Amino acid sequence: MSAQTQKQLTKGAITLKGSTALVTEYFEYAINQILYLRGIYPEEDFKQTKARGLFTHVTTDVELITYLQKILTQVQQWLLEKKLSRLVLTINSRETRETIERWQFNIVIEEGESSGDGENDSRPTTKTEQEINRELRDIMKQIVSTVTFLPSINEKCTFNILVYTDRNIEVPTTWVDSDPHHVKNSEQVRLRSFSTDYHRVETM
Repeated sequence: MSAQTQKQLTKGAITLKGSTALVTEYFEYAINQILYLRGIYPEEDFKQTKARGLFTHVTTDVELITYLQKILTQVQQWLLEKKLSRLVLTINSRETRETIERWQFNIVIEEGESSGDGENDSRPTTKTEQEINRELRDIMKQIVSTVTFLPSINEKCTFNILVYTDRNIEVPTTWVDSDPHHVKNSEQVRLRSFSTDYHRVETM
């Protein structure tokens, strides 16, 4: 957590900008952990780190770091503008391109009075830093436990990140439209959610 986010939480009020940073941080750790647990990249391409009191894995692959940072920077901006509704991580067969797994993160905007300014937009928080951290730890633990009953992936795979936004937004030219990459004959499992006073993230 950044010093700025820490300050915003301990003051008893969290800004929209602070909430956006928390959600983006969750996406970063969740994506890294899933790629590690599902063996999409070699185990030696990850290092263990401690985040919010829980050990997790993050990539050391420079190319992957750059790719994820580019996506998450744009995601954070759309979150701040309240234009992002869903982020999806899909795991696909390299050979057939078939989608094997689909991890979906729904973003619900919590309504409430605010100044409308991303920098100073704040309202009295109803949740403490400890409560938010506990929710984040619970989700990360559940992601790990969920993987234990998923079928093993015994083929080379790649991944895609899909972003669902409002229709009338300017999209970088390097981004392309995509099909939803649904998994055939799949079962959906709803994991825990976490929330701030601005966002609620539901993981499936």
